[in-house]
Amino acid sequence: MLLKNKIFTSFFLISLFWTSASHANVCLRTGVVRVALEQAILKPCNEITSSDLNTVNTLNLFDKKITKLKTGDFEGLNALSNLYLNNNQLSTLPEEIFQGLTSLSNLYLNNNQLSTLPEGIFQGLTSLNELSLYNNQLNTLPEGIFQGLTDLNYLSLFDNQLSTLPEGIFQGLTSLRSLSLNNNQLSTLPEGIFQGLTSLYELSFNDNQLSTLPEGIFQGLTSLNYIYLSNNQLSTLPEGIFQGLTALGHIELYNNQLSLLPEGIFQGLISLNYLFLNKNQLSTLPDGIFQGLAYLYQLHLELNALTDISEYVFSPLGFSKEADVYLGNNLLSAQTLEMLKEQLGNNLLLH
Repeated sequence: MLLKNKIFTSFFLISLFWTSASHANVCLRTGVVRVALEQAILKPCNEITSSDLNTVNTLNLFDKKITKLKTGDFEGLNALSNLYLNNNQLSTLPEEIFQGLTSLSNLYLNNNQLSTLPEGIFQGLTSLNELSLYNNQLNTLPEGIFQGLTDLNYLSLFDNQLSTLPEGIFQGLTSLRSLSLNNNQLSTLPEGIFQGLTSLYELSFNDNQLSTLPEGIFQGLTSLNYIYLSNNQLSTLPEGIFQGLTALGHIELYNNQLSLLPEGIFQGLISLNYLFLNKNQLSTLPDGIFQGLAYLYQLHLELNALTDISEYVFSPLGFSKEADVYLGNNLLSAQTLEMLKEQLGNNLLLH
């Protein structure tokens, strides 16, 4: 009897170990996930062990016509660094779908049909470097959705249907370098939305419905080099909006409704190389507005309603002598054009 009990106990322990090691639940995962794991590990699902799962670095599930995933599909993939779920037909995701993927560096969810995301879906992804959510149908985002993603460098949210953003949505993303929200439906932005993003290098808001911006919205973004705000409905800009952005090299504001610019709006932008103000409704320019832009290469003012420009607008004092000034398709008089040709020479471009 004692011998039988020992044999039974041993058999039970071996069975328990085998069940745990074999991870038989791989066979129960969503079909395309199971097949992808089998292909990555080169074993049938019933032979895949936890050690095998830990060898998977990249999982390619793009363009597989996936409509649904379930909790546990990516369980045990502790070494997974790259997960491609783009170009599918996902409309929802379980909140715990990515739980435990602490090594995940790049997550691609672009080109799906996602309209909402659970607030905790990215919780614990402490190694995440790039998150692609562009070309979905997102119309809202929970305020805490990106909380804890302290290693995130690249966040792509363009080509969605976002109309508002919570003020604290990007809070704590101290490593973020690129943020793209082009082609959404944003009409306003909270003043403190970018607070603390000291590593931000590129900020894109082209093709929205922005009509106004708070004066302090870019305050503290000392690493910012590129700002894209074209194809919006901006009619005015606060004078201090770019204050302190000494690293800023590129500003795009074309195709807005700007009719007047404050005199000191570009003051202190000592690194500015490219400034696009074309296709607005500017009728005049304040004297000295471009003063101090010693490294400006291109200034685009074409397709406005400029009728007269003072000789002091492009005064040589502090204005780059190498800058190409584009002034085509305005309403400038022959006298003004003659003065500008004398002042700017071959750097005046009227085409």
